[in-house]
Amino acid sequence: MSAATTARERILQTAHRLMSSYGVRSITMDDLATELGISKKTIYKSFDDKDALVEGVVQMVLADNRIAFEQDLKKAENAVHEMTLCLNRLVDMLESMNPSVLFDLRKYHPTAYVAIQRHQYEFLFD
Repeated sequence: MSAATTARERILQTAHRLMSSYGVRSITMDDLATELGISKKTIYKSFDDKDALVEGVVQMVLADNRIAFEQDLKKAENAVHEMTLCLNRLVDMLESMNPSVLFDLRKYHPTAYVAIQRHQYEFLFD
């Protein structure tokens, strides 16, 4: 893993944590830079703008989500157990999410919101 990849992942993880807690709209690039102890220029080396950052966070979360659900499918003993594991994971996700996140995404970052909807219909509902 290169240093650039590590920095990008660290930015994504921190942005995800902050946005999950406080909402997407309320977190600025300044807030993120301060939290990470880096300059905004360092963030902009990895992401063109906040939209790109938000889309990166959403893609990271969706990829993690897919992996977690696939692991649940592998360890499920039967269809009922599979549904129970999936429902428990969904409840955990919803409990940890700030309710304003989806609203912010839909209103201010529609590309990221569409990616979530696509994931919902193409993966979760499948």
